[in-house]
Amino acid sequence: MMKNKLILGTVQFGLEYGINSQGKPSRQEVFSILSDAKDSGIATLDTADQYGNSQALIGEFIREFAKEFLINTKFKVGEIDIASQLDSSLQVLGIKALEVYFYHSFDDFMKHPSVRHDLMKLKELSRLKSIGVSVYTNSEIEIAIKAPEIDVIQIPFNVLDNIAQRGYWLGKAKENGKVVQARSAFLQGLFFKDPESFPAFLSPLRKYVKQLISLANESKLSMENICMSYVLSQPYIDQVIIGVDNRIQLKRNMGYATALLDERIIREIDAIKVEEIELLYPINWK
Repeated sequence: MMKNKLILGTVQFGLEYGINSQGKPSRQEVFSILSDAKDSGIATLDTADQYGNSQALIGEFIREFAKEFLINTKFKVGEIDIASQLDSSLQVLGIKALEVYFYHSFDDFMKHPSVRHDLMKLKELSRLKSIGVSVYTNSEIEIAIKAPEIDVIQIPFNVLDNIAQRGYWLGKAKENGKVVQARSAFLQGLFFKDPESFPAFLSPLRKYVKQLISLANESKLSMENICMSYVLSQPYIDQVIIGVDNRIQLKRNMGYATALLDERIIREIDAIKVEEIELLYPINWK
């Protein structure tokens, strides 16, 4: 089932995140979300020590309720060595090994090649199963595909940052045996805002979002349904990271994960080619 592709992103647990952020959920709400996710078949969490107290809340949940997840987290190259960062994360999370340890920054991957040796050693010691890198651009994807140390590539992918933008490189990634994770399925909630309310710097995206709204209306589907189902339908995408603020959002997203889009809708989305590609990366938002 498509819902088996889902990974629960946890940045919202520790930070106010996204253009439509409703604020951080309470500790009780976080525990309810995690419990419902586990019971719904979500096996993996995506977190980072840069996500506020997200890792700490996950660790508390695991200890208190004895419900375990596979966990992906991220590191930054800096004053603290990678092994120490990993030990700290494992201790906070209350687990023995990570599923995937990600470079949080592609720049770190490029500028600090010695770290790759350290990660391979930790992998040999079974402290982590796989090594990943989070990327933005297609040129970064190309480099990650060619790196033998990288097992998992995490990319932005959604109804605008779509097959027209990423299709070739998704195919290349699979040819080279890489696991591909998609993030930004909802582009931090931008797809759910009235296009006329977009800030000026995002105004070039209005015409594309209006096109999606028309498609949703014609198909009698919600925008959430179209966004989620489109990403999950892609055969070259192995896993999709979703973030939620509350249990209702989680339940709704799990429902969308079982819905199949008509091939006509997928073709129409695939045909959308955003020219202002830099605006699809929230890192560039002012």
